[in-house]
Amino acid sequence: VDPALCRSVAFRHCILLTGMCLAAPALGVTTWLFAVDSLPLNLYLCYLGWRFYQKGDSNSSRKLFRFTLIHIPALLLLMGISKVSFGGHSKEDKRKL
Repeated sequence: VDPALCRSVAFRHCILLTGMCLAAPALGVTTWLFAVDSLPLNLYLCYLGWRFYQKGDSNSSRKLFRFTLIHIPALLLLMGISKVSFGGHSKEDKRKL
C-alpha cells in the first residue's frame, strides 16, 4: 500500500541478509570461506536493493525479485558446502569405524 515503505523494507532486508551471511562464521555455523564466497552475491543484491530504493519502478523491482530467485538457492548451496560439521562423531571417530 505504501511504496516508500516497500522500498525501504526491501533495501533493509538486503542489508540484513548480508549481515547474517557475514555473522554465520562468527556464530560457528559455517566456515569463513562462506562469508568470502557469498560476499559478491550479497553485494550485488544490495546494489539491486539500492537501485529499487532509489528508483522504485517496475524494472528495478523485477531485477531485484529475479535475482533473489537465484540468490537464495545459491546461498543455501554455499552454506551446505561450507557448513561446520555438527555430528556427534569427529574425524578420528570416523576413521576408527
